[in-house]
Amino acid sequence: MAKHHPQDLRSINRKGVTLLLCLPVLCANLFAQGAAGAAQADVKVHTAGNVQRVVTNGILPNTYAGPVCQYPPGAALENSAVNSPILEIAAKVTDADSTRYLYTQWWDRGTEPWDTIWVVRNFDSLDIPFWNSYRGMTDEDFVYRCRNGSPHTVRVYPSSVSDAVPLSIPPLYVGMHVSNMTWSIPPLNDIILTRYRIFAERTGLSNVFVSLYFRGGIGLAADPRWRDQDDRTMYFSEEHLSIVSDGGPLDGVESKNRVGYKLFPPAGISPAGLRWTTKDDFSRQTAIRGVETADQYCAVMYSLLSSNVHMSGNPEGSNWISVGPFSLLLGDTLDFWAAEILGESTAEVINKAAFLETLSQRGFATPRPPPPPPLRIERAEKSLTLRWDAHPGDANPEEYKDPNRWDAMETPFEGYRVYKSTQSLEGPWTVVFECDIPSNGFGREFGLQHSYTETGLLNHAKYFYAVTAFSKPDTVTKLPSRESLVGKTVAAAIPGTPARPRVGEVAVVPNPYRTDIPYTGYDPPWERPTSGWPTWTESDR
Repeated sequence: MAKHHPQDLRSINRKGVTLLLCLPVLCANLFAQGAAGAAQADVKVHTAGNVQRVVTNGILPNTYAGPVCQYPPGAALENSAVNSPILEIAAKVTDADSTRYLYTQWWDRGTEPWDTIWVVRNFDSLDIPFWNSYRGMTDEDFVYRCRNGSPHTVRVYPSSVSDAVPLSIPPLYVGMHVSNMTWSIPPLNDIILTRYRIFAERTGLSNVFVSLYFRGGIGLAADPRWRDQDDRTMYFSEEHLSIVSDGGPLDGVESKNRVGYKLFPPAGISPAGLRWTTKDDFSRQTAIRGVETADQYCAVMYSLLSSNVHMSGNPEGSNWISVGPFSLLLGDTLDFWAAEILGESTAEVINKAAFLETLSQRGFATPRPPPPPPLRIERAEKSLTLRWDAHPGDANPEEYKDPNRWDAMETPFEGYRVYKSTQSLEGPWTVVFECDIPSNGFGREFGLQHSYTETGLLNHAKYFYAVTAFSKPDTVTKLPSRESLVGKTVAAAIPGTPARPRVGEVAVVPNPYRTDIPYTGYDPPWERPTSGWPTWTESDR
């Protein structure tokens, strides 16, 4: 991690060159995973928690009609403007002769077949080419990379002319690895956490200030025109937290939703020793009015982000939080975190931000679910028996260790749940059985079992089952029990006696079979699609 050198500011200001860099939270130039060489944007949407958040690798087109930041799911309420928030960086470079400025559109997507948004779920580990032995931090991690290696153009309004004038800016040669994450358990399921690993590719940076720029956007998803026009932002200096609220009915709705934005400096650096700046977007527009060169433009922006001034009042929803200074030497990584915190009141967002502040002390580590148990199914007349006791070589949930628990519990395992579906291996699922360790003060004290038999089933019909393992809640953080994914241990089974070994002994099932009965409508369906189509047709009889 880069070291913190606030004392470098005075000496660098005389010889240094100012840079301003904007990095997107939303990235959209990464290839779809597995689509080697495909020149198309990769877009993912978080579904693990309560926030449906789109993640791409660049600027979303104006025609984009998907979710941006919907909360809660299904409410048709967006909570952020498209292509917001943006992570910016203002810094000094000592061995360059020109001022450079980079805005979010000019990040280069990778050219390798694996340059994509990698999906890591349920705290799994994955070898990503640019992030070896990546270990999932949450229930759903979206991981990607991008860099700035191409010239780009900005437009300014000099005092001598009335029309905008383009300024060509050389590349900054900075790379970034990003992990965008969310959880499935409260209160973390209302939070989107983003980790940025930022590194210089050609020359080191000093006196770095990092800024999170965001636009309000609370309103109806169906009408994006006015969502950010009536939003307001308040800054809480002690928490280093900005909270956006819906200021009125201009956009057709008065929502009680709140969105908090918070920056976390690299580990080991005290926020109290840094310079924090918060301002609204109008201060930025006013400051750059009349600049005529790229050097002037970047000097103005650097001055803004490092001014150590806090906005007051409740201005409109486009604002930013900046903090620094830091240094970033060649070979080092500036590891930053940012959070979007959703809630239905200001107090709720403040409480969640405080909880995140606590988690930041240990790198946002949270308890992990146990490994899924093995599953074996035995069939019999109108019944099925499920067994999940661990055999030699199997991962045993009852023996797993979790270093991420804050209570350091030696054996966090608590019990098992059995899920059933009559439709498919993807569900929908219903819990039909649960067991847990008895007399230990956790769970329902049912007693622990390793088998479950279900009777009264329909012979020769197909049923689907899954078995999960779940843990005890964390007694320090008060985070709830964690459970392995249903999809990790699933199986289909058909009750009834096995097929007769002798040829000629054929039974008709059902008997009689009637062509005027829609057997696909049974629960479970007697007939299912067999031709590859998603729905049953007469040809499937």
